[in-house]
Amino acid sequence: MAVPRYEVTLTVVALYLGLLDGPVKLGSGSHTVGSAARDVLIASIAIGALGRLAVNRRRVELPALAVWPLVFVALVVVEAFNPNTSGLTKVLGGFRQQLEWVPFFFFGYAVMRSRARFRRMLLLLGVLALVNGAVAIYQSRIGPGGLAGWGPGYAELAHGSETTGGISGRTYYSEGEARIRPPALGSDSGFGAGVGVIGLLGGFALLAVGPLRRRWPAIILALGAMLAIVTGTNEKPSPVPPRTKAGKRSQK
Repeated sequence: MAVPRYEVTLTVVALYLGLLDGPVKLGSGSHTVGSAARDVLIASIAIGALGRLAVNRRRVELPALAVWPLVFVALVVVEAFNPNTSGLTKVLGGFRQQLEWVPFFFFGYAVMRSRARFRRMLLLLGVLALVNGAVAIYQSRIGPGGLAGWGPGYAELAHGSETTGGISGRTYYSEGEARIRPPALGSDSGFGAGVGVIGLLGGFALLAVGPLRRRWPAIILALGAMLAIVTGTNEKPSPVPPRTKAGKRSQK
């Protein structure tokens, strides 16, 4: 809240979302804890920015196309008056989910104004994809049992919680062996692949511009992004192991 260098504070948010949000939620077994940490980070940056604008007392000029996020905010507020809305708690929860990202439109306009910063942003996305890909490979090697030992949220992700009306397990069977759809450092399976797609596009953009001597980091990060995509396997989860030749369920 006290740091006026938004390129630094926004980088902290990006690192949290890409590396820590999933482990905090799944390791503690509470999505509320992870969401609260994310909300505190975003709210702190926004409140600090608004406070500085108020203290400086300078004329605020809205960026181009600012009318569109403002219209979006207005539509979300109007939805609160829907007769089917279930109380104030639901309204505030919906506001949090839909409106907490609106400040980034204005932060993006204020921060992303140079070629160097765009390069740093794309490099950061590539690093996030590379790290998530490496973690996904490790999770694939240890299997569902090993991943379940990381915390209650990981155990639920691996084995499911259908008995309590929760999610289905992200375990599937291939050649009689139980495998896991790795969440990497996200809160659900396929997160690493999603980050990998974004990181790969950023890597291609870096490869298309700049001198050759500055392209080798982009090559490494693009390969890491492809690794993240490949490891984010999209096998269909199977609730039970396949039958063996003897007609019995495989316990492997």
